[in-house]
Amino acid sequence: MPTDINAYLARSYGSAEQRPCWQLVADVYRRELAEPVTEYKSVGSSIRAIAGAFRLALTKSPHGFTEVAGQQQWAVMLLSKRPSLGWHHCGVIIDGRVLHAVEPGIGGVLYQDLATVLDAYRGVEYWARAERALEAPAP
Repeated sequence: MPTDINAYLARSYGSAEQRPCWQLVADVYRRELAEPVTEYKSVGSSIRAIAGAFRLALTKSPHGFTEVAGQQQWAVMLLSKRPSLGWHHCGVIIDGRVLHAVEPGIGGVLYQDLATVLDAYRGVEYWARAERALEAPAP
């Protein structure tokens, strides 16, 4: 069954405890793949705390994630405006595009082509579940 991107675009993500982008990634994995993702927990609101929480949530999730060399379907992208900032945003690749959520009031949920996202974010890492890490790259 194809992913209903419009259903995600109509939703709102965000709370005081979690980044909206991580809530969206967890929602996509739960709804589309029936796979849980560890909740994002940060000990602070600094960029370093957020970056550490992203990595911990990915590596401690059931079945774990592993860093992969490039873009592929269902890969989680960790993003940074400047590599010196650390990872402060994330999204998921679906059908060769990136679904990601920004702060409510700024833009909500976006579904953008990879080139647009890569132009906006200079730092990027791709993470996939270990069993998906060998799948073909995203179209």
